[in-house]
Amino acid sequence: MTCNTLRGVRRHLPISEGDRAAATRVTTTGDGHQFEIQLGHLCNNRCVFCISGRLTEMKLARAVALDPILAAIEEARARGARKLTFLGGEPTLHKSFLPALERAVALGFEEVVIFTNGVLFPHPGFLDKVVALGRFEWRVSIQGGNESAHVAVTGRDDSFRRIVHGLAALRARGQDV
Repeated sequence: MTCNTLRGVRRHLPISEGDRAAATRVTTTGDGHQFEIQLGHLCNNRCVFCISGRLTEMKLARAVALDPILAAIEEARARGARKLTFLGGEPTLHKSFLPALERAVALGFEEVVIFTNGVLFPHPGFLDKVVALGRFEWRVSIQGGNESAHVAVTGRDDSFRRIVHGLAALRARGQDV
């Protein structure tokens, strides 16, 4: 498929009322010791298969306020969750991300996973601020076996290079990837 064909696929993704609602609020899933928190659908990429990029492109995705995020994290910990995964869209884009991560660390989650497309990896100081809070597991969205395939899916020319840069930076900082 060509890049234009892939972008055409995204335009035809159906958007449900549930998708529209989740675009502006925190959503959670989890039971037992695992808990996932989705910080809305805001995303910088426009992946052809993903509703988050479409919701952002349509200006339906919004940043989620910090208070409901903190409340969800605190409730999960109080119910015994030991593992917390941050999801998005792209969770690191939210101004609430670092304070939420800091709160998760303070509450004593044994494992914190950050699922990211790496958009902020090259931004000065971003990784240093995160790593100062602790050691995390990073799950990085790679959408193709090489740069051209990845870029065709994400719709962002620099998306693959950001990830390559970020993986090296994470490894140099002793983070789990």
